[in-house]
Amino acid sequence: MKKRIFASALALTMAFASVAMAADEITVNVNGIKVEMDQQPIIENGRTLVPLRAVAEALGCDVAWDAETKTASFTQGDVIAIVTVGENYIIVGDGVYNENVPVDSPALIVNSRTMIPLRALSEGFGYDVEWDGTTRTVNISSKAMDSNDTNSASEQEKADVSSNMAGKVDAYAQILQGTVSIIDAVEYTSDEYTELKTELNSIADSISGMSYDELVNALSRLKEIDDALGSVAGEAGVSDVVANYNSHLQEQLNMIMGS
Repeated sequence: MKKRIFASALALTMAFASVAMAADEITVNVNGIKVEMDQQPIIENGRTLVPLRAVAEALGCDVAWDAETKTASFTQGDVIAIVTVGENYIIVGDGVYNENVPVDSPALIVNSRTMIPLRALSEGFGYDVEWDGTTRTVNISSKAMDSNDTNSASEQEKADVSSNMAGKVDAYAQILQGTVSIIDAVEYTSDEYTELKTELNSIADSISGMSYDELVNALSRLKEIDDALGSVAGEAGVSDVVANYNSHLQEQLNMIMGS
């Protein structure tokens, strides 16, 4: 009798444990279709982390994984997202204009699977993300817009991107003009240096009237001018001063470079 009671109790305990485990599971749906995963999502700092490949492919992304740097790259159309294990941000952009998007919970590795912050990644590709606490379900869906809304949003997005790019070009030009001020302070002159200053000032004066493509080209040219000014600074004997000046602006330079 005691054995039967123990067996029944054990069976009930296992049944309740099974129900509890099932209740703790998190389901992820993309446009109403359940995503099959070989590693359960987890909650970290109040954020849902999911196995990168399963969900990224469900979102229609091409996925590349660099095991050496522990970095995953996701590409969907013109949008690229870069996630590095342990970093508190992901990079989202088009390869030219990139933005560091902060995340509360960095990507991490669980059971040999890389887990990524679901909301930041999904919203980076233009999806809506909703959490149903009752069923412990994450619902990811494409944003619905009528044609007028779509056109309006597209135009606004283009305007925002151009404005951000103009800000980058302007900031970079001002930083390089600071480098010029350091070189001018030692009264260094050369034909090459004069040409560089003239071109730099011309770009700085023309930013407000540039198209997005012109801004992209201007940013590329400013990078070349930056390299050339580095050589000039060496010839003028102020390379250490310029390096110290740049170190104080490193965060801003990283933002401009999209790194």
